[in-house]
Amino acid sequence: MNPFSCTRASGVLLHISSLPGPFGCGDFGDNAYLWIDSLAKAKQKYWQILPLNPIDTATQSSPYSSPSAFAGNPLFISPIHLYKEGLLEKNPIFSDRTENNLKVHYHEALHTRMPLLYEAAQNFKIKGQHLHKAFHQFCELQSYWLDDYVLFIHKKEAHAYKPWWQWQKTEEIIDIWDRQYIIQFLFYHQWQQLHAYAQSKGIAIIGDIPIYVSHDSADVWSNQSLFDLTKKGIPKHIAGVPPDYFSSTGQSWGNPLYLWKKEKKAVFNWWIKRIQYMLSLYDSIRIDHFRGFASYWAIPYSAPTAIHGKWKKGPGIPLFDAIKNAVPDASIFAEDLGTIDQDVKDLLCKSGAPGMKILQFAFGDDIAIHPYAPHNIEEYSIVFTGTHDNNTTNGWFISELSKQQQTLIRKYCLCDFDDKDAHKHINRLALSCKAKLTILPLQDILGLYSDARMNTPGTSEGNWQWRAQSSDINYDALKDLHELTVLLGR
Repeated sequence: MNPFSCTRASGVLLHISSLPGPFGCGDFGDNAYLWIDSLAKAKQKYWQILPLNPIDTATQSSPYSSPSAFAGNPLFISPIHLYKEGLLEKNPIFSDRTENNLKVHYHEALHTRMPLLYEAAQNFKIKGQHLHKAFHQFCELQSYWLDDYVLFIHKKEAHAYKPWWQWQKTEEIIDIWDRQYIIQFLFYHQWQQLHAYAQSKGIAIIGDIPIYVSHDSADVWSNQSLFDLTKKGIPKHIAGVPPDYFSSTGQSWGNPLYLWKKEKKAVFNWWIKRIQYMLSLYDSIRIDHFRGFASYWAIPYSAPTAIHGKWKKGPGIPLFDAIKNAVPDASIFAEDLGTIDQDVKDLLCKSGAPGMKILQFAFGDDIAIHPYAPHNIEEYSIVFTGTHDNNTTNGWFISELSKQQQTLIRKYCLCDFDDKDAHKHINRLALSCKAKLTILPLQDILGLYSDARMNTPGTSEGNWQWRAQSSDINYDALKDLHELTVLLGR
């Protein structure tokens, strides 16, 4: 669904990991279906999630740092649904030993879930015969990334999980019935069932893809010629951003950079395949750090901070022309935050991708002319109160704003209100503005505070752990949103 081919609409941002349930983190199980029912009843049209790729628990469990840009996170496979498919002999709910479901516990989820997935994979050849045709089709159609990913995981295990540039050369022969193939199929199978259910309820799913991929990933290992690496596999420069709202020294992400000029055709083809696959999973996709396609911040690999980087020219409109030629109906929007110059604005305009407007950034001294101020937001954009990288609205209002800024917001809203009700008024501004699509994080709908923040850029502790409770995903929690949605024509 293209958000700009329909009337005004709204949706909610909530990642799969944040859904309630057993086994340490959210998954594609019954609570995901209940959540879709609640969204539909509340007259929402969109559900936005974060990347579904595997996470690396050694690097903060970020969904934006993955060993694969294509593979799915095994932790999102529902053990209960595996049992319903006949792939587990015993209902796993009775053996669940997770004790604290108030937050996501990734190590606990791995310890609890992976033995169940291995058991299901072992049973698949005999007990999963009703899925074998779909399995073989999946393996054949996705072989261009799946074979490399499975081999990468095996080599990782064989080399005691060292990074790929420290591996010795070895020969591996992987059988089609290898459990990694089966686990990736089970992820895809359960996700497609959930996605189809969402579509049947009138809910479109917005996915999220990072512009960069992890250095220690199947993508870089199997496509080294596409990246700016030394002969030993070490990046010459890495991705990041200069000093910004989140950090006075900028952010150094560590991702290798694409060889946009030297290997233009090959890099473009890789991106086209990536977009095509993502659009087989989602109805629309958000591309993270869109400005990197206009120009990107290249930091010397040995630099102590991101301050030492330089701007370099990105691929620009030729990449998006190539994507449009290959995928004419691609529904894409841009995370166009950060340092935005005229080149980025021109690329947005030429690509046809709508950009994002974040209300938390609007209430400064220049509110009269600020492009994110509600009265200045144009129709062809997507408005958020905040993203996964922002504080919750209540947390932001209470702990990040000065008294003068709080007073300014109250004046803008034409009313006085208690601090604890800030989210209600900012939500209303987001839903009432001219933008055709508004997305609200569930934390802001619930009026939660800083302890419910999803991620704090530039920090390494406590991120990606927030989790909703069962009462948060029922329709009752969305009643106020439903009323505003109807009242404001969304």
